[in-house]
Amino acid sequence: TDDQGSWKRRQELSKERADLVASMFEDKGLPAHRIRIVAYGGEKPLNSNISEEDRAQNRRVELHIVEN
Repeated sequence: TDDQGSWKRRQELSKERADLVASMFEDKGLPAHRIRIVAYGGEKPLNSNISEEDRAQNRRVELHIVEN
């Protein structure tokens, strides 16, 4: 997430965002046991959070596909 609000709220938003994406994949048939969620909150920003554009880019979900 961006740097706006408390640490706790940013963490909650990050988790909610990741849960929503995971649910979308489950709805498409991906088994829940194959999905791992990690919510970083504001710990791993892509940008500096100086501008609204930077903050918008920090509000994201990253997907990493791993082959077994």
